Amino acid sequence: MDLDTQGVRYVAATNPVTGLLNQIEEDENAPLFNLRRLPMDKVFEAAPEFSSLIGVWDGKRRGGEALPDWSRFDFVDFRGWHSDIVISCFPDAEPDPLFRISGENFNGLVNSNIAGARFSTYWPRLFGIQFRDHFQTIRDTGNIGLVEGRLAAQSRGFLTVQVIELPCRDGGDGVGRLIHGIRVS
Repeated sequence: MDLDTQGVRYVAATNPVTGLLNQIEEDENAPLFNLRRLPMDKVFEAAPEFSSLIGVWDGKRRGGEALPDWSRFDFVDFRGWHSDIVISCFPDAEPDPLFRISGENFNGLVNSNIAGARFSTYWPRLFGIQFRDHFQTIRDTGNIGLVEGRLAAQSRGFLTVQVIELPCRDGGDGVGRLIHGIRVS
C-alpha cells in the first residue's frame, strides 16, 4: 500500500524472506543522488574512505580479470565492514538488485531489514528516475558504482550517505552481485 501525504510516500511492503511488514518512508521531495561509475584505476582516489573494502575486493581478482567471482569471498574477509555492507544479486535480466544480506547499521539507518527485497520495492521513485540506469550501466561495464547524497527517507534526510558498489561475477562472465559498502555522516 502506498500513501502519498505532503510529498512523502509511505511504502509498506511485506518482506518475502521474513514475512514481516517493513515500512520505509520515501521522501518524494528529496534531492537526487550523485551517481558515478568508475574504473578500478580511479576508485581509490575517488573514495579513500572505502580503501580497505576496495582492497578486499581487488585482492579476490585473479590473473588480470576485471571482476572477482563471488565464490572467492568469505565472511571473515569483511572484518570491520560487517555492519556497514549490503550484499545484493541480479537474479534475472532486470537491473534491480535483490538484497541478500543487510548489515545492522544499514538496517538501523532505514529502520528496516531489506534482505529478501529488491531496491525498487523500497525506493521506487529513485529507481525509476536514476538507479535503473545506474545499475544497468554497472552490469554492462563492470565499473564500480559510487553514490553520494542525502538519504531519501522521511525523518532521515539530514543524513548524508556514501555508498560504494563493488561488482562481482557469480559463476558467469557478467556482473551477478554487488557488495555495497556504506558510510553515513
